[in-house]
Amino acid sequence: MQVEVNGVKHDIALHGIQTHIIDFTLSRMTKGKVSLFQDLSNDPDLFKGDSSIDYQFEIYRMIKKELSNDWSQFKPKTNIFWIHYLLDKFIFHVSYKYKRSKLHSNSLKLLKTLHRTVLNYDSCLNFYTSSSLFKNE
Repeated sequence: MQVEVNGVKHDIALHGIQTHIIDFTLSRMTKGKVSLFQDLSNDPDLFKGDSSIDYQFEIYRMIKKELSNDWSQFKPKTNIFWIHYLLDKFIFHVSYKYKRSKLHSNSLKLLKTLHRTVLNYDSCLNFYTSSSLFKNE
């Protein structure tokens, strides 16, 4: 797949992986000057969930803090929080078939490195352009 980042084209190998967004319920989007969002400040119970059961409840609290509970605004750091959530799921909650393979070991090591470092970035763009993990050298 080819993507353009800051005017530079990059080829990204997908290795046959496909993703699908399946739920937009709590998402926000902007087209032109119009933003559509769910005002989560009206749902205080969402922020009371037990993060030991699912880390997503902590993610919602982190986002609430980042946005100062103003859900109309876009802050790219919130996408970083969701990347961290996905990495957490891949590392600690997915059952893998070939756990003893070198490929699995190397891949898990990379996921753990990403998990440790991703929260240091302010946006996915900053993460992609600044992290040494994405350099093709």
